Amino acid sequence: MKEYWVIENHLDGGFHLMPEDTPEEELGEIETPCEMCGDHDSIIGQFSDWKQLKKEMTDDEGWCPYSDEYLQSVFEEDNQ
Repeated sequence: MKEYWVIENHLDGGFHLMPEDTPEEELGEIETPCEMCGDHDSIIGQFSDWKQLKKEMTDDEGWCPYSDEYLQSVFEEDNQ
């Protein structure tokens, strides 16, 4: 099963995917500070589907800040 790097955008908190074979230099650029605000995007981890991502984003009390629909849409966009 294909895996993706899940990246969180520092401006809007949204996720986007990068292929698992993305070069290390390109992944390193993700955490380069933004010229406008000084913050940076974050690498959440490598996942093959939204359910793995939900498990990672869910806290010990079972709360996830993202809806199932949103997490599914992140992976569906890449598979179109």
